[in-house]
Amino acid sequence: QRGWARVQVVGHVSPLEIPFYQIAADVLALPNSAQTEMSRMHTSPLKLFEYMAAGRPIVASDLPSLREALRDGENALLVRPDDAGALAQGVRRVLTDAALAERLGAQARRDAQGYTWQARARRIMEWVG
Repeated sequence: QRGWARVQVVGHVSPLEIPFYQIAADVLALPNSAQTEMSRMHTSPLKLFEYMAAGRPIVASDLPSLREALRDGENALLVRPDDAGALAQGVRRVLTDAALAERLGAQARRDAQGYTWQARARRIMEWVG
């Protein structure tokens, strides 16, 4: 029935368990909305960097706030925000193209190294001088 047999809804899990679920996922979705300026321009969700570190393919809304870290076709697939069909198409594309999924996930994991707390502290210290 439209692939739902492979979807698991697990409900609330401990924050300590979340990385295990992310690593086990076939794809990670970040469907942020473009309805508010805050979401479009200024939101940088911690979840994004957790997803990148998991090394799994990401399908995310194409928003300026997410494009600071994500590059379409390089470390994620970016889709039209607030468009469930576009999100579904992006997820389907990743699920049916194993090479693409592997490439996106691997690049996201490499890029995540630039967003660790240590890397951020180093950049701040360099900026401060």
